[in-house]
Amino acid sequence: MNNFGKNINKLLKKFKTGKLEAFEELYKLTYLRLMFIAHKYLKCKSDCEDIVAETFTSVYKSIHTFDEGQNGYAWLCKIVENKAYNYNRKYIETEELNEQLVANDNVYTQIEAKCIVDSLLDNLSPDEQELILLRFSEDRTLRSIAEEKGLSVNEVNNKLVKIFKKLKKFAKTKKIE
Repeated sequence: MNNFGKNINKLLKKFKTGKLEAFEELYKLTYLRLMFIAHKYLKCKSDCEDIVAETFTSVYKSIHTFDEGQNGYAWLCKIVENKAYNYNRKYIETEELNEQLVANDNVYTQIEAKCIVDSLLDNLSPDEQELILLRFSEDRTLRSIAEEKGLSVNEVNNKLVKIFKKLKKFAKTKKIE
């Protein structure tokens, strides 16, 4: 064990006997190294800071379990690694759950929107439905619809405006927005 490791062990032993100043020295001596280790597992600086803070909280709470014959620095490093690993595991599980919820929410929103559109379209005549479908489902221009129907572009536009007014009125009466 090198001098650094020996110093860590001395500080841990002092702290274990109740000397709180040893804890502060331990913190100052190891903080940057433990941050570096945390950074191998976590990329966000604030997450690393949280993990290192949690490590020192764990050391404070469980110093009585420290075996003075073991390498104290390795013990600290292992605590950081375990906390970072657990953080990542929770974070990944949370992210996966959030992604599933968003995906499910999107599916429900799409289904709900389709139901609303279908109920609105049911209130239109077949000719009106065809105009809406040509314009929006097939993404056709007013000109191409006018040519197909033998109407002027103005007539197609006016019919679509009337259809939208009708749909808007129906949506308001059914409280669909």
